[in-house]
Amino acid sequence: MAILDYAGYVLGHNQRFEHLTKAVRAQIDRNKKLTLRTEKERESLAAALGSHLGVVGGAFVMHAAEAGERWLGRVFPKPAFTVAGPEVGHALLVCEPLDTPLLLDQKLVQDVYGLTKTETEIANLVFRGESPRHIAQTRRISLETVRSHVKSLLHKTESGRQAELVAKLARLTDQSGA
Repeated sequence: MAILDYAGYVLGHNQRFEHLTKAVRAQIDRNKKLTLRTEKERESLAAALGSHLGVVGGAFVMHAAEAGERWLGRVFPKPAFTVAGPEVGHALLVCEPLDTPLLLDQKLVQDVYGLTKTETEIANLVFRGESPRHIAQTRRISLETVRSHVKSLLHKTESGRQAELVAKLARLTDQSGA
Protein backbone atom coordinates (compact mmCIF):
# COMPACT_ATOMS: atom_id res chain seq x y z
CA MET A 1 0.00 0.00 0.00
CA ALA A 2 1.12 3.53 -0.72
CA ILE A 3 -0.25 6.98 -0.04
CA LEU A 4 -0.08 9.20 -3.11
CA ASP A 5 -1.07 12.71 -3.89
CA TYR A 6 -3.27 13.20 -6.93
CA ALA A 7 -0.24 13.96 -9.12
CA GLY A 8 1.27 10.52 -8.37
CA TYR A 9 3.88 11.55 -5.81
CA VAL A 10 4.48 8.94 -3.08
CA LEU A 11 3.90 10.36 0.39
CA GLY A 12 4.45 7.05 2.17
CA HIS A 13 4.47 3.30 1.53
CA ASN A 14 5.01 -0.05 3.23
CA GLN A 15 7.52 -2.86 2.61
CA ARG A 16 5.13 -4.86 0.41
CA PHE A 17 4.81 -1.84 -1.88
CA GLU A 18 8.60 -1.75 -2.09
CA HIS A 19 8.49 -5.39 -3.30
CA LEU A 20 5.84 -4.47 -5.86
CA THR A 21 7.96 -1.68 -7.34
CA LYS A 22 10.73 -4.21 -7.94
CA ALA A 23 8.35 -6.85 -9.37
CA VAL A 24 6.68 -4.55 -11.89
CA ARG A 25 9.77 -2.43 -12.44
CA ALA A 26 8.01 0.67 -11.23
CA GLN A 27 10.15 3.46 -9.92
CA ILE A 28 9.91 6.07 -7.24
CA ASP A 29 12.22 8.77 -8.50
CA ARG A 30 14.26 11.11 -6.31
CA ASN A 31 11.34 13.57 -6.29
CA LYS A 32 9.14 10.72 -4.95
CA LYS A 33 7.07 10.46 -8.14
CA LEU A 34 5.75 6.97 -8.93
CA THR A 35 6.41 5.93 -12.52
CA LEU A 36 4.90 2.70 -13.80
CA ARG A 37 6.47 0.57 -16.53
CA THR A 38 4.09 1.03 -19.46
CA GLU A 39 2.24 3.98 -20.89
CA LYS A 40 -1.09 2.19 -20.40
CA GLU A 41 -0.32 1.59 -16.70
CA ARG A 42 0.72 5.24 -16.26
CA GLU A 43 -2.50 6.44 -17.94
CA SER A 44 -4.60 4.08 -15.81
CA LEU A 45 -2.98 5.32 -12.60
CA ALA A 46 -3.47 8.95 -13.65
CA ALA A 47 -7.14 8.28 -14.43
CA ALA A 48 -7.64 6.53 -11.07
CA LEU A 49 -6.00 9.47 -9.30
CA GLY A 50 -8.56 11.72 -10.95
CA SER A 51 -6.21 13.83 -13.01
CA HIS A 52 -8.58 13.69 -15.99
CA LEU A 53 -12.03 13.80 -14.45
CA GLY A 54 -11.41 15.03 -10.91
CA VAL A 55 -12.89 11.82 -9.48
CA VAL A 56 -10.57 9.68 -7.39
CA GLY A 57 -10.89 5.91 -7.59
CA GLY A 58 -10.50 3.00 -9.91
CA ALA A 59 -8.60 -0.19 -10.59
CA PHE A 60 -6.02 -1.22 -13.16
CA VAL A 61 -3.67 -4.10 -13.94
CA MET A 62 0.11 -3.89 -13.68
CA HIS A 63 2.21 -6.57 -15.35
CA ALA A 64 5.47 -7.73 -13.88
CA ALA A 65 8.49 -7.40 -16.11
CA GLU A 66 9.26 -11.12 -15.78
CA ALA A 67 7.37 -14.38 -15.31
CA GLY A 68 3.96 -13.01 -16.32
CA GLU A 69 2.99 -11.97 -12.78
CA ARG A 70 0.07 -9.54 -12.66
CA TRP A 71 -0.94 -7.11 -9.93
CA LEU A 72 -4.21 -5.30 -9.40
CA GLY A 73 -3.88 -1.69 -8.32
CA ARG A 74 -6.89 -0.10 -6.62
CA VAL A 75 -7.03 3.61 -5.88
CA PHE A 76 -9.27 5.02 -3.14
CA PRO A 77 -9.60 8.52 -1.68
CA LYS A 78 -7.53 8.49 1.51
CA PRO A 79 -9.83 8.58 4.51
CA ALA A 80 -9.14 11.29 7.05
CA PHE A 81 -8.43 10.51 10.66
CA THR A 82 -11.20 12.95 11.58
CA VAL A 83 -14.92 12.99 10.87
CA ALA A 84 -14.46 15.78 8.32
CA GLY A 85 -14.29 13.38 5.37
CA PRO A 86 -11.55 12.19 3.00
CA GLU A 87 -8.17 13.83 3.21
CA VAL A 88 -8.14 16.27 0.33
CA GLY A 89 -5.50 15.63 -2.30
CA HIS A 90 -4.41 12.19 -1.09
CA ALA A 91 -5.25 8.69 -2.27
CA LEU A 92 -4.45 5.14 -1.19
CA LEU A 93 -2.98 2.78 -3.77
CA VAL A 94 -3.57 -0.80 -2.67
CA CYS A 95 -1.89 -3.48 -4.76
CA GLU A 96 -2.49 -7.20 -4.69
CA PRO A 97 -1.19 -10.06 -6.81
CA LEU A 98 -3.86 -11.22 -9.25
CA ASP A 99 -2.57 -14.74 -9.75
CA THR A 100 -2.25 -15.70 -6.07
CA PRO A 101 -5.25 -17.55 -4.67
CA LEU A 102 -7.12 -15.64 -1.99
CA LEU A 103 -7.18 -17.14 1.49
CA LEU A 104 -10.32 -16.77 3.53
CA ASP A 105 -9.80 -15.07 6.90
CA GLN A 106 -11.80 -17.67 8.80
CA LYS A 107 -11.77 -15.81 12.13
CA LEU A 108 -13.13 -12.69 10.46
CA VAL A 109 -15.80 -14.69 8.59
CA GLN A 110 -16.85 -16.33 11.86
CA ASP A 111 -17.05 -12.95 13.63
CA VAL A 112 -18.88 -11.10 10.84
CA TYR A 113 -21.56 -13.71 10.23
CA GLY A 114 -21.77 -15.43 13.64
CA LEU A 115 -20.88 -18.84 12.23
CA THR A 116 -20.02 -21.96 14.17
CA LYS A 117 -16.57 -23.48 13.76
CA THR A 118 -17.98 -26.18 11.47
CA GLU A 119 -19.92 -23.67 9.36
CA THR A 120 -16.75 -21.60 9.00
CA GLU A 121 -14.80 -24.65 7.82
CA ILE A 122 -17.55 -25.52 5.31
CA ALA A 123 -17.64 -21.87 4.16
CA ASN A 124 -13.89 -22.05 3.53
CA LEU A 125 -14.28 -25.20 1.44
CA VAL A 126 -17.14 -23.66 -0.56
CA PHE A 127 -15.02 -20.53 -1.07
CA ARG A 128 -12.17 -22.70 -2.41
CA GLY A 129 -14.57 -24.16 -4.96
CA GLU A 130 -15.02 -27.62 -3.47
CA SER A 131 -18.20 -29.43 -4.47
CA PRO A 132 -20.70 -30.55 -1.81
CA ARG A 133 -19.92 -34.16 -2.71
CA HIS A 134 -16.16 -33.61 -2.24
CA ILE A 135 -16.76 -31.78 1.06
CA ALA A 136 -18.89 -34.69 2.28
CA GLN A 137 -16.22 -37.22 1.31
CA THR A 138 -13.27 -35.33 2.85
CA ARG A 139 -15.13 -34.52 6.07
CA ARG A 140 -16.71 -37.99 6.23
CA ILE A 141 -20.23 -36.64 6.59
CA SER A 142 -23.34 -37.15 4.53
CA LEU A 143 -24.14 -35.06 1.49
CA GLU A 144 -27.35 -34.00 3.24
CA THR A 145 -25.34 -32.67 6.19
CA VAL A 146 -23.20 -30.60 3.83
CA ARG A 147 -26.34 -29.26 2.14
CA SER A 148 -27.76 -28.38 5.56
CA HIS A 149 -24.57 -26.45 6.43
CA VAL A 150 -24.63 -24.63 3.09
CA LYS A 151 -28.30 -23.73 3.63
CA SER A 152 -27.39 -22.35 7.05
CA LEU A 153 -24.50 -20.37 5.51
CA LEU A 154 -26.84 -18.89 2.89
CA HIS A 155 -29.27 -17.88 5.62
CA LYS A 156 -26.67 -16.38 7.99
CA THR A 157 -24.95 -14.43 5.20
CA GLU A 158 -28.29 -13.37 3.68
CA SER A 159 -27.24 -14.87 0.36
CA GLY A 160 -29.65 -16.22 -2.24
CA ARG A 161 -27.19 -18.51 -4.03
CA GLN A 162 -23.76 -20.04 -3.52
CA ALA A 163 -22.25 -17.56 -5.99
CA GLU A 164 -23.49 -14.67 -3.84
CA LEU A 165 -22.09 -16.40 -0.74
CA VAL A 166 -18.67 -16.74 -2.38
CA ALA A 167 -18.76 -13.07 -3.46
CA LYS A 168 -19.47 -12.00 0.13
CA LEU A 169 -16.74 -14.27 1.47
CA ALA A 170 -14.24 -12.85 -1.04
CA ARG A 171 -14.45 -9.52 0.76
CA LEU A 172 -13.12 -11.25 3.89
CA THR A 173 -9.81 -12.56 2.63
CA ASP A 174 -6.42 -12.40 4.29
CA GLN A 175 -3.76 -11.06 1.95
CA SER A 176 -1.08 -10.47 4.54
CA GLY A 177 0.96 -13.36 3.19
CA ALA A 178 0.44 -12.48 -0.45
